[in-house]
Amino acid sequence: MPDAQVNQALGAPFRFLPHRPRQFALLGIILLTLGISTYVIFTYARANYYSRAAEKARSRRDFASARRYLEANLQSSPNSAGDHFLLARVARQSGLNELAEKHLDICQRLEGSSERIALERTLLRVQQGGLSRGVESMLRSHLNNDPADADDILEALSVGCLVSYRFTTAVAYLNDWLERRPDNVAALLWRGVAMERVHDFVAAREDCRKAAALAPDDPEAQLRLGETLLLTTQIQEAADILKPLQEQERDNPLVAMRLAQAFIKLNRTDEAEQILDRMVSRFPNDAPVLLERGRLALDRGQPAAAEGWLRRAASLAPWDYQINYSLLLSLKQQKKENAAKQVGETVRLLEADNIRLSALNEQLKVQPYDMSLRCEIARVYLRQKHDREAIIWLQSALKIDPQHSLANQLLAEYYEGTGQPALAQPYRKALLAARHSTAFSPVSSTP
Repeated sequence: MPDAQVNQALGAPFRFLPHRPRQFALLGIILLTLGISTYVIFTYARANYYSRAAEKARSRRDFASARRYLEANLQSSPNSAGDHFLLARVARQSGLNELAEKHLDICQRLEGSSERIALERTLLRVQQGGLSRGVESMLRSHLNNDPADADDILEALSVGCLVSYRFTTAVAYLNDWLERRPDNVAALLWRGVAMERVHDFVAAREDCRKAAALAPDDPEAQLRLGETLLLTTQIQEAADILKPLQEQERDNPLVAMRLAQAFIKLNRTDEAEQILDRMVSRFPNDAPVLLERGRLALDRGQPAAAEGWLRRAASLAPWDYQINYSLLLSLKQQKKENAAKQVGETVRLLEADNIRLSALNEQLKVQPYDMSLRCEIARVYLRQKHDREAIIWLQSALKIDPQHSLANQLLAEYYEGTGQPALAQPYRKALLAARHSTAFSPVSSTP
């Protein structure tokens, strides 16, 4: 190429360079361009690969891997709306609600309001129990009109019903989900839980059996199968599953307790005692473990020893009927009449509460959107000093109807009564806002 053409090709800054340096400069520009292009192509290919890998991991419910892929992408491309959105979905499915909200907010800043963000925010609320009549109807319509998001919607509806104690409805949604994904281990385990709560123990066992076969290395699936086998009196099979699981999960008191229960039913009480003694030593404040140890002492004719474990359990869970009833038996066997009379009164009150709770739960099946029923259930738990359960029921009511006066009032009174005025404040504000709204709402006149 003549010098004049080279000068013209390189532009003014290079025109006065000698011929050979100009050739080196041109070569440098070409190499730099190739390097940049290669880097861009590599970065894009890697991001694309990680996004696909994250989707595959999410589809098999390996949420930890999905998060790692997406977070790696976002380190190099922090403004990828698609990766922020997918990470929000993964966080929701992992139960990391605050993380899900954070990435949805970022996604909305990057792409503006969109239908997919609105749907994902709805699913996030639903999975936490915010399942109102209107939201449920909207999601059902979405299922019929656009099945692309069917798996995510059915999962959210199933979880929302489970956390709202709507087990019969949860079964219906899980049936629909399993029609689409018959080998979905999570859906099988959740349907097993729901079936157990509606007292269909055989169906629960079969769901757990299939889940355990699909996921032989999943401790949760194996444990659930062991538990349902105990419920359906297949004790030896339960022990065969729980024994190797207990060796793997030595820090899990629930696995140890279930294995001890199986051994007791198989008359292997010495082995059961060794397991429970070890668990009591490691978990001295675990009420179910203490109950099981006390029951074993009662079975072995040791009521005085049983009383010690059962009193500790009752101090940790005063609302538990089985603990108090077992304590009553230990006192009667020792002929401690006065103490037995006091505990007997507690047992009588808990029996009445259980009957009341059973009736309220039956009403709730028919009237799932009646928040007053949830508040009444919470009142029963508050009376029993089962505070955690009461708060769950009251907060479930507010997730459906944030302005519900009685739920806000009961939560405000609870936190004030337990010396936590800062936690009571939001509920007091909601009460004042509701009263203000009612006071200034227009009154319609009848013609």
